[in-house]
Amino acid sequence: GWAMDLQTATPLRYRMNMGNSGSNRDVCFANPNIALAAWHQVVITYSGSSSCAGTRIYIDGVSQTLTEQWAALTSSIQTTAQAGINGGDASDTHTTATIDEARVYSKGVVLSSGWVAAEYNNQSNPPTFFNVVTGRTPQ
Repeated sequence: GWAMDLQTATPLRYRMNMGNSGSNRDVCFANPNIALAAWHQVVITYSGSSSCAGTRIYIDGVSQTLTEQWAALTSSIQTTAQAGINGGDASDTHTTATIDEARVYSKGVVLSSGWVAAEYNNQSNPPTFFNVVTGRTPQ
């Protein structure tokens, strides 16, 4: 399986953890320099490559530099575990942050950096994404 989590230890980390046991896993993370107690868009994509090379973490529409924490994925990450939000086994992966609009896309869908940036602009400042003109009548 995979887990995406926010580690609140210092420094702050957004992490992608792929695996199904303590020894069969690949973990990479980003350390964004962002203000806490503010809205942020976090997007994590994974290509299915079985390595951090296939992972991208975007914060507010910008791709982050990743650090590989663990590189020992040697077999399938399939699991029968149920999906959950904010339920990691380590206390530093639990957060009191509000999670809004969580999405998981179909197998094979890897969002492009352009899509991620456009979605961020749409959510954070709608007038930069589209323009509504009022007072005009059709001719």
